[in-house]
Amino acid sequence: MIVTLTRRALVAPLCAVPVALIATEVGACTLKLETPVRRLYGEWQALTAVLDDTNYPMTEDELQAGCNERHRIAIAMMATPAEDAEDVLLKFGVRTLWGVFEFGEHEGVDWDDTWAEVRKLANA
Repeated sequence: MIVTLTRRALVAPLCAVPVALIATEVGACTLKLETPVRRLYGEWQALTAVLDDTNYPMTEDELQAGCNERHRIAIAMMATPAEDAEDVLLKFGVRTLWGVFEFGEHEGVDWDDTWAEVRKLANA
């Protein structure tokens, strides 16, 4: 016996889930809402993947334009208030290119705002 699963068959049970359950924690699984920082991080991450892909042919001008756009997204992300600890961690990751740069090397960004967000989240 062969059973064929369709998208509709997989999605239909989800439509029956009450909205109240979606907005709350269910066991060990929590639905995370997209914050403005997470949205910007998604843009930054997608562009970084393209810029880092050595199989993607691009001219020096295209590479520079991509780097400028990634920097613009990073600056916008830093200017966006963090809503939770994950937002702050994403900001640290972007500011340091996940450890490639040391603190303070990200041009055009003031670290005082980020440390203020960390202190606020830690209630320090």
